[in-house]
Amino acid sequence: MPARSALAITALILGIAAVPLAFVPVLGAPAGITAVIMGIVCLAKKRPPKGFAVSGIVLGALGVVLAVVVVVVTVFGVLSAVGKQQAVSRPGTAQEEQMTSTFNDGVVFDDGIAIGASSPAPYQPGKYATGADQAQNVVLTFVLKNNSDKPYEPYVVIDASSGGVEASRISDYDSGETFNDPTTAVLPGGSVTWKRAFSVADPAALIVQVHVDQHSTVIFTDVH
Repeated sequence: MPARSALAITALILGIAAVPLAFVPVLGAPAGITAVIMGIVCLAKKRPPKGFAVSGIVLGALGVVLAVVVVVVTVFGVLSAVGKQQAVSRPGTAQEEQMTSTFNDGVVFDDGIAIGASSPAPYQPGKYATGADQAQNVVLTFVLKNNSDKPYEPYVVIDASSGGVEASRISDYDSGETFNDPTTAVLPGGSVTWKRAFSVADPAALIVQVHVDQHSTVIFTDVH
C-alpha cells in the first residue's frame, strides 16, 4: 500500500479514536487535531483513498469540538460547586444587607440577638490617650442582648464617621476606660454593655456602623 494511502488510513483511525477520547480532553483533542491535519495533507497530495481522509477530517473535528465542550462543562461544573460550597460555609450571607436605626434605639435580628447604641456624649480623653486627633471627642454605650434559647458568643466590629471623615478610635487606658468589645458568651436572656470612644469632626453628623458577626450590618445615626 502506498505511503500516502497509509496517511489517509491513519487520519481515519485517529478521527475514529478522537470521538470517544473526547471525554478525556487531554487525549481526544490532540488525536482529533492530528486527524484533521493528516486528512488535509492527504487531500492536498491527492492520494487515495480520499474518503478515508475526508472521514478522518470530519471525525477529528468532531472529536475536537466534543473535547472543548467537555472542558467547558467541567469548568462550569467545578465553579458552580465551589460557589455553592462557599455559600454553605457562609450561612449569614443572606443577611448581609444593611439595617438602619437611630441612637438610643436598636434592632432585633431573626435569631433573637439585639443590638442598640446610645446617643454620643462628650468625652474628655486622659493625658496619655491616643486617637484624640479631631475636633471633638465622644463616647457611646452599646448593648447586646441575647433573646435566643442558647448562649451567644459575640464578635462585634464597630466603625464610625462624621462629616465625611472617618472617625478615630480613642484608646485611653490610663483613665480606666478600656473600650474593649465583648468576647464572653452571653447567656439566654442576658445582655452585655460596653463603651466606645471616638474622635470625630462633627458629632451632629455622626454615623456608627456595627457589624455583629453573621448578622446584617446596622447603621446608627440621627442624620436624616
